[in-house]
Parts: sequence; structure tokens; C-alpha cells
Amino acid sequence: MKGYISVNDNRSFYLKQIFIQNGYAITEYQEGLDFYYIDSDHQPLGSLVFTLNDSRGNFRINDDPDFRHFNNTLTVAGFLLAVQKTCMINKKILILGFGDLARQLAKVLKINNEITIANRNYKNIDEIKKDYQHIDIHLMTGYYDYIINTIPSPDIDYQDLKYECIYDLANTLCLDRYVSLRNLPNRYFPYESAWLMFQSMDKVMRNAKR
Repeated sequence: MKGYISVNDNRSFYLKQIFIQNGYAITEYQEGLDFYYIDSDHQPLGSLVFTLNDSRGNFRINDDPDFRHFNNTLTVAGFLLAVQKTCMINKKILILGFGDLARQLAKVLKINNEITIANRNYKNIDEIKKDYQHIDIHLMTGYYDYIINTIPSPDIDYQDLKYECIYDLANTLCLDRYVSLRNLPNRYFPYESAWLMFQSMDKVMRNAKR
């Protein structure tokens, strides 16, 4: 199969190399190719158009549960590297969200810290309370050493919280004592994340050829 890989960061650079190493023909952008991995500069017409997160293509790689889970594992590892000079032992930590990424973070951090979860609904409340404290995300108050956000929304209200620092894994905002840590796999593990992307895309294309 012949395709196009839009290269705009280290991860997509490695993605292109991995495709070539696995026998795919990667060419310059043109219409009529078998598949595309695109950025915002291209709107191809094709049967297999891949994107990472947005809906411009036929396949959002981040919708693949295997990719999402293992890429979240890379995100957790990247987070630990990003904050390695910060003491996170015997701290009160508030994690916003309880999706796969938040669950992995909480599991790692609870070893040495007191973890509180704030999520947008109560469907996991029994599971949360087995291992963690819980507060309603719409009624957040109190003091926490660190807040870690995993929810992609700019509308989270931190006004009634006291904290040393917010680490945001999902947004980039202008707040005091705030650090945006989006896209950690690309920052710390671009090759490994590219390999996960390739596996997801290759699986789709192999099924398409049947």
C-alpha cells in the first residue's frame, strides 16, 4: 500500500520511518493514495484517512482502546520524568477525571501519597472509594499539594481550591502556579508512541485489504 505521512514532530518522523521499514511505500502528498496520516494542512479524499485525535479523518487513532491504554502508560511515565525534581511523597494530590489515564496515574501515585479523585459523574463512585477519596468536580474546595488534570476542558473551576501547583495533561491555560504537560509521549517517548500508532494503523489497513 502507498500512503502519505504528515511529519510535524518527532513522533510523526518516526512513524514515517516505521512504515517504510515495514514495507509500506511512503510518498509526497497527492490525491489517490491508499492511506493518509494528516495534519491540519491537508484534507485528502481517500478511503483511509487517519488522525490522532480530531474527526477530520475516517479513523481517529486515539479511539483504538489498545493504543489509548498503552499511550496513556507512556504519558504516566512521561509525567514522572517531567516532575522528577518535585517531591511527590506524602502529599495530598487531587486528580481530575477517572478515565484510563487518571486510573493509571492514581495507581502509581497512591503508593506514597493521599489521592483524591474528582470526576464528572458518579458512575464509578464505588470503585473510586475502595482506594481513594472522592469529591464532586463541581464542588471542589480545600487544599491539595498538587492537582493533576486529565480532562480536556478549559472550563474547570479551580477558584475555591488552594494548591502548590496544577499539572494539566489535557489543556493549556493561563493560570497561576500552573504547568501544561500535554503530549508527553511525543516529548519523552516519540519512537515508542509512533510504534503504537503504527500498530493501530496497520491493523486497520490489514483488515481493509481482506
